[in-house]
Amino acid sequence: MPSPPSTLLVGDVGGTKTVLALASVGPQGVELHRESVARLESPAFPHLRELVAHYLATQSGPRPQGACFGVPGPVLGGYCRTTNLPWELEPAELAASLGLEKVLLINDVAALAWALARPPLPSHRVLRPGSPIAHAPKLVVAVGTGLGAAVVAEGPKGPMVLPTEAGHCDFSPKTPEDWELAIWLRPQVGNVSDEHVVSGPGLARLYRYLAGESPDPRFVQAQDPAAWVVHHADRDPTCARAVRLGVRYLGSALGDLALVTLPLSGVFLAGSVASGLAPWLGSPQFSQAFQEKGAHQELLARVPVYLLEDPLAPLLGCAYAWLFGETASTAERP
Repeated sequence: MPSPPSTLLVGDVGGTKTVLALASVGPQGVELHRESVARLESPAFPHLRELVAHYLATQSGPRPQGACFGVPGPVLGGYCRTTNLPWELEPAELAASLGLEKVLLINDVAALAWALARPPLPSHRVLRPGSPIAHAPKLVVAVGTGLGAAVVAEGPKGPMVLPTEAGHCDFSPKTPEDWELAIWLRPQVGNVSDEHVVSGPGLARLYRYLAGESPDPRFVQAQDPAAWVVHHADRDPTCARAVRLGVRYLGSALGDLALVTLPLSGVFLAGSVASGLAPWLGSPQFSQAFQEKGAHQELLARVPVYLLEDPLAPLLGCAYAWLFGETASTAERP
């Protein structure tokens, strides 16, 4: 008789919000308890342990034996210093403080990638068809508070997920306007990376750059400036220009990453900003920026681009990583 499933706490930790749920994990696979899903504001808590303790206090039923969290930052030796939150996360300390047997930390985009490593794929739609090749690598790119990427590839013992910090690659200006933007950004952010222009804060920066000394007061007061820009792109010329720039920079960054990873099974986009920009991602401007890479334009023309539509995919990915084994870095703690 197969062993009964165990209860696992899974979490998608973000710079803005953290999504938590309980899942059953066992030999028969994974079942996410969707009625247990909760969304909490990350900055409202001093640390992940307080956020999780608050969540667990609201849950009835079996207490989880372990937890797997997708976290915003590189995981080295099991430890993470989060990129967009002032949190230092250590599995043993989290397990002890929360009364869990074990805690596993994986990169947040790697968690999303694990959801693609096991069929069936989460719900998604085609943004750009291409000519996908079965069993080739997949590239997962999350565009939200930050910009993150991970690769899913077939290994000798099954799928492998390779986390990256590709969002921090240098921004590559191509036009005089791009260079002027980079010069404007440098005193504010230091080294200008793709994440500084391809993300929620990045889209807001593009609007501020274009608006100059006269930003719309509603933009200044908006709780989510990037969402405000996208919402007004069909009626405000400055918002429209910011979106067009954001779409071009996203296409260019994805093309660069595709050259490195050759994701001939497809590029899978996720995140609130990617969803907001989706109506523009079928445009010739996006495809041109994606493919305009010199000798390999025809190769990149084969690569399809999809938008992941299941917001709980990272939670499923955490459960699969726990069940099948996350190939995390074995580097020493910094």
